[in-house]
Amino acid sequence: MEYIIFAVEYSEKISHHIFIFQRNIFTGIMKLKPEDIETIILMRSQGIKVDTIAARFKVSRRRIFQVLKSGKIKKPGRKRMRVPEDVAKMILYFHRKGLSIDSIKRELEIRGIKISRYKVWTTIYEAKFEMFSTVCNDIYNKWKRIIIILILMIPYNRKFLRVLLVLDVKSCEVLNWELYPSIRLIDVIEVIRKSITQYKPEETVIFISRTPPLVPTRGKKNRLTRYLDSIGISYQWLPSSITKRARRELLKMIRSNLGNAGDADGIRRWISTEGIRLIEDKCHECKLLLKIKEAEVDEVS
Repeated sequence: MEYIIFAVEYSEKISHHIFIFQRNIFTGIMKLKPEDIETIILMRSQGIKVDTIAARFKVSRRRIFQVLKSGKIKKPGRKRMRVPEDVAKMILYFHRKGLSIDSIKRELEIRGIKISRYKVWTTIYEAKFEMFSTVCNDIYNKWKRIIIILILMIPYNRKFLRVLLVLDVKSCEVLNWELYPSIRLIDVIEVIRKSITQYKPEETVIFISRTPPLVPTRGKKNRLTRYLDSIGISYQWLPSSITKRARRELLKMIRSNLGNAGDADGIRRWISTEGIRLIEDKCHECKLLLKIKEAEVDEVS
């Protein structure tokens, strides 16, 4: 009987600690920002204990020690194990033959290679991303003006408001934007028409993401691409998986800064004032996500 009472009490204590641990994980932990590095180093130089600094930023002591040692914020968690090069080549070989992810996984298992579906998918995705990144760099350094059309969906009143952005990737300048409850292709064309009047067609290329309503429903042409053909502006289709990173980063930034904008008019006012500036600042990070590098220009003596 004493053993039973002890087991119940011990179980309750464990449950209590688990509850506190989970509460701390989901409500207490904060992410470090680049601007926190200087503050952490300064606090430590003033003799403040590491435990106190960790409590101030709501992170572990280990994270503080990482910043103090390296002077930068490393990605938390264990380093992701990469697929061996020979296995990656086999995965891409089977993918080019048209095999599905599950079929590729089975083919590898037959050959004694155990690998998860996720690893197969990431290997294929990263190969496509690297290939397209090369294409993006070539286009980026070939054209004088590069415009990208992005549609961001902001949650509002249990629905979504759609922000249509026309962004000059070279200068990281928002040329035009509009806010809609829903977007038609004619709306996209009208915003583009207002945005590119000052650009020379022979110097301009437009990136179009394969997301509705931009993507053609039938064939390779739609009203938008026919309009671009008529005014002599080149365009390049972007897979939605490629622009997903940039859209995700922009949306994350908008949601964290939007605050209590209230109604649709409040959201519109926020975008027209603070939002555009933040989007233009974030553009530089999005270029890094696409691994775009400026071409080196030789100095003429």
